[in-house]
Amino acid sequence: MPTDPNAKSGDARTWYGRPVVADAHAIYLTGEDHLRFSSFANAAGFIIAIEGRFIDLEGRIIPIAERHVAGAGGFAEVVTMISMGEGYLANIMARETVSTPAAGELPCILEIVRGRFGAIQPVGCLFAGDLIVRNRLAWPAPR
Repeated sequence: MPTDPNAKSGDARTWYGRPVVADAHAIYLTGEDHLRFSSFANAAGFIIAIEGRFIDLEGRIIPIAERHVAGAGGFAEVVTMISMGEGYLANIMARETVSTPAAGELPCILEIVRGRFGAIQPVGCLFAGDLIVRNRLAWPAPR
């Protein structure tokens, strides 16, 4: 991140007078951005927890805790939209909470999109893959 041209030597990390508490990997969201979680389950009974942290422009850490019920069979797409304010997405993950999906049973995608209804424009993909037993899909990816 560039330095604040108004900061004085020894100041805390700020950007035009606002505190910067996000890590270098955090993604800035404009307030028009949303998270779109899509699943394409080929079996019934999957409930996915979507969890993470969002940091608003005042530096408050806001937890993300959503539940997504995947569709039953036929790889029909089920979508959960998560509204975000203006600030930084620090991290986010998805995990299956009640079942034990096998490889290929529960493919998922998490995207940042602009807009919520009508013409929705994908901005970026945070993760895509199969949720399987004892596995999480996460951004940033675990090291």
